[in-house]
Amino acid sequence: MKRIAFIALVFLLGPTLLLAQYRYDGRRVWPSTIGGKQFVEPTRQMWFPAAADSGSTSGVLNGTAGWVLDTSNPPNVVWSGSAGTGQIQAFGFDADGGSTGDDIAYLTFVCPEDYKTDSMELYLYWYHLDNDGAATDSVAWDGTVQAVGSGEDLFAAGTGMTVVYTICSQSDSALYITNLDPEVETIAAGDLITIKLFCDESTSQLDSGERAYLIGVLVEYEAKEE
Repeated sequence: MKRIAFIALVFLLGPTLLLAQYRYDGRRVWPSTIGGKQFVEPTRQMWFPAAADSGSTSGVLNGTAGWVLDTSNPPNVVWSGSAGTGQIQAFGFDADGGSTGDDIAYLTFVCPEDYKTDSMELYLYWYHLDNDGAATDSVAWDGTVQAVGSGEDLFAAGTGMTVVYTICSQSDSALYITNLDPEVETIAAGDLITIKLFCDESTSQLDSGERAYLIGVLVEYEAKEE
């Protein structure tokens, strides 16, 4: 009788306990002994690959999927790789000191509603093709961040992020991941966020004509406890 009662209890409670680990949107929740609350798995990620199309009759490439290329100094749009190994679309930023004007791309997205204050990070996925095989080139990624709420100035100046320097010491075409901190600006859930990205030509050290190629940006943040 005890065995039957136990099996019945497992049958009744088991599915409930199992399903309680997941929200309707598929996110994992973890039970807590603190006030009987449950906490949603905290880390969230949004991936924005470099994207462009030929949207004008002149054949000029325009950014898409949240991207806008600067009208005065845009990066070029390239496709690297081969059919055998896979091809990658990227924005090519002219970052050698002999160039005129930093190439600029803008990424715009809405801050998610479950964003936890001061938790956002930007991860730039990029590569560099070295013309002469040297391993002493360096790239300085820089930018600004602007967070605009309802009723605020849409075209106000953004806040500068801290520049991050990377020495290209790996083999040619190696993947680099650079972390920029957008929390220099006050960001709130629902804000329209615009990230201005560029390679600082004045401090980058690339050979003439070489570029840094941005594959995309991973936006990562912590979710609020529920």
